[in-house]
Amino acid sequence: MKKLLQMSLLWWLVPLAAGGAQNLVQVYDWQHLAQRRELFSGEVVPMDGTWVLKIENTKDTPSTFQLLTITHPPISKEVFALFGRMRYEKVAGEGGPWQVQMLVDFPPVPTQPQGMRFGRTFEFSGTSDWTDMILSFHRATAGAWSNPPTRLEISLALPGHGTVYLRPLQLVEYDAKDAPVFAGVPASTRWWSGRVAGLIGGIAGSIIGCFGALIGCLAGIGKARRFVLSLTKILIGLGILLMITGVVAVVLRQPYAVWYPLLLAGVVLVLALGINLRSIKRRYDDLEIRRMNSMDATGS
Repeated sequence: MKKLLQMSLLWWLVPLAAGGAQNLVQVYDWQHLAQRRELFSGEVVPMDGTWVLKIENTKDTPSTFQLLTITHPPISKEVFALFGRMRYEKVAGEGGPWQVQMLVDFPPVPTQPQGMRFGRTFEFSGTSDWTDMILSFHRATAGAWSNPPTRLEISLALPGHGTVYLRPLQLVEYDAKDAPVFAGVPASTRWWSGRVAGLIGGIAGSIIGCFGALIGCLAGIGKARRFVLSLTKILIGLGILLMITGVVAVVLRQPYAVWYPLLLAGVVLVLALGINLRSIKRRYDDLEIRRMNSMDATGS
């Protein structure tokens, strides 16, 4: 039953495969930036076991805070994004949107000798515990400016009083094939965040991996036939349901962190268990025949 044991090990690779779908380019840690005297605004404070950037506007008038400037970012793929976790308290004001903004500069070309600048924003207001902040950009949007960007400028605009906390930022990039379902999905419409997707993949992968190992062990020794066959069929049904849900997520243009784990888990379940279901039954039948032959030989 070597295939059955290998099948269970496959499940522990699911979270790793899901996490490897995006390429981490750089992490921007506020504490390190402060030590290098490259911190433009705010102060670095400890919170929830890490160092975060605290930005506070104590006035009722608009203020803009420069957060980070990235010169010649090492981006090679068509879609890139800036990820972060933010928390904000009593953010108010009527002088404009409350937002984190990323300005993307591209180099000059013959038709635009001055180059080109694009902007992406993440808007928020009120009070919220830690939530995902995503600023994504598809280089196809730049048209002729398909070369890598030369500069990224990230700033925070607060039209009135309020306090914002930012965890370290991550610059990641994606293949173009992932862009249609990744870029431009508002946080309010996402089924879950990338961080939650990692937790789901890790926990679900471990649990189902244990079930796979249990199936392999019990089938190998010929015990609990009804339980093993029923559990195998239930997991195959679960895999089909996950695949259908993953397809629905793609149709609804959910981000990569939503549809990819669903489809991956569904395909692995259906293929691994579906292919081995017949061999599991055959294993139990062979052991039953051996047992009966042994009883006949003993009786004779």
